[in-house]
Amino acid sequence: MKSIILNSKLHIVLAVLMYILAPRQYDYWFCVCLCVLFLIMAIKSVIFEFESKNYLSFNLIFMLSLFLCTFIVPIFLYPLGYYLFAGYDQYVNVCTSLVVLATSVYNWGWQFGYNKIVSKQAPDFLKDNYIFPFPNSVIKLLNIISVFSILYYFITFGQTINAGLDNSDLGAAAYTTILQTVLTLSIIVNTVSDVTVEKKLRTFVKNHLIISICFGIGIILPIIIGDRTMPIYLLSVFAASYILLYKKIKLSRILLGASVVALLMFAIGQTRNSDNALKYVGASGAANTITEALTNTEDMTETFQDFLPASNCLYLFKNWRETHNGELFYPSKIFILPFSPIPYLPTFLTSSFYGKSSLNEILSADLSTGWYKNVVANLNGGIGTHVVGDIYVSWGLLGVIVLFFFFGYFIACGQLLVRRNIYWCIAYITYIGQAMYIARGTIYFCYRHFVLQIFLLLVICSLCGYKIVSNK
Repeated sequence: MKSIILNSKLHIVLAVLMYILAPRQYDYWFCVCLCVLFLIMAIKSVIFEFESKNYLSFNLIFMLSLFLCTFIVPIFLYPLGYYLFAGYDQYVNVCTSLVVLATSVYNWGWQFGYNKIVSKQAPDFLKDNYIFPFPNSVIKLLNIISVFSILYYFITFGQTINAGLDNSDLGAAAYTTILQTVLTLSIIVNTVSDVTVEKKLRTFVKNHLIISICFGIGIILPIIIGDRTMPIYLLSVFAASYILLYKKIKLSRILLGASVVALLMFAIGQTRNSDNALKYVGASGAANTITEALTNTEDMTETFQDFLPASNCLYLFKNWRETHNGELFYPSKIFILPFSPIPYLPTFLTSSFYGKSSLNEILSADLSTGWYKNVVANLNGGIGTHVVGDIYVSWGLLGVIVLFFFFGYFIACGQLLVRRNIYWCIAYITYIGQAMYIARGTIYFCYRHFVLQIFLLLVICSLCGYKIVSNK
């Protein structure tokens, strides 16, 4: 581990130099060098995870997503003439190098946290599993809440369909947040509390039939209107809970399952606009849409539509900082974000201090969506942001360095304590569930979700008279 930490510091030095020396105009080979440095860091992380037999971790998914959201445009699409916002060539090099710098700092923070925690524990620390099972009273009450949550979701989902709203409305709906919060906690608690000797998927589903049915409904309903966010999140949460807390799975099976899910989600993505959604065109129409997408290679922007906006958000934020003389975009919102789990309080604080109607209006995603609406006439929902650009536009280069270091440290704590402390377990598995989306979101993307889960768990345990016991 010591040699890895030394390498991470070397990567930081190289990333800083490349950030300082980045050419003003777009340079393909400079971006290739940045890509190589990023891949070296990512591959080292993958090798370390595989040597530790951590075949499903936040780092693996996050690095893949960050690569796609950062390098698809400058390396593969921009040279061919595919880009979203024209006129930002001068920002491609420096913004791409900023991502590499953030990644190197993140790795350093992760390795620092890993080394600090392991050095203070017993030699068999990583092999121990000390989360105590929850009593039946807690599990039953949580399952009842899950049933009511899925019923509420089912009813409001039907209203969404009847109102003619699309998947962008579904993803932002409050009932989606409620269901994600409750189902995530239910899956984790049921998995932690399963002491069955025969560790098989069939046995797990049989023993936890209620939560399994709710889980299935939570996946199937969004697919009807072409939404992938909820299915990917729930599948990731279940996979992480199953593999980390219940039964280890061979790498070959994980790769096979991930490949099948990736192909399925690609197919769903081709039907997620209002005209091609399954609810309108039916199974045969959706199949035709998917077949056409797989055989038509002319429009590359459609294939990479999820990653194009994220890359270009970087360039837009850099441009915004320069055109506003280095001004930061609502940096003081950092004092409001900790209160985001409390209903209505963020809105009240935002209205009181900034005169805005909601917290979303002072987030970077609102900035990027405003630009995008000027380019695309019919935009439903928002386009998100870029995880590095989000920090940079609000807190500058120093913010990127500091926050990504602590983000890496936080993830290391979660990964090491996932089987020892229920609170870290909830936080880490929630972040795995959102790992594919954080690259085009924010590092505090999951904060609200896991805090609500912990609060709900404490309330349920209090009602059942159970005191949570966890190791540090």
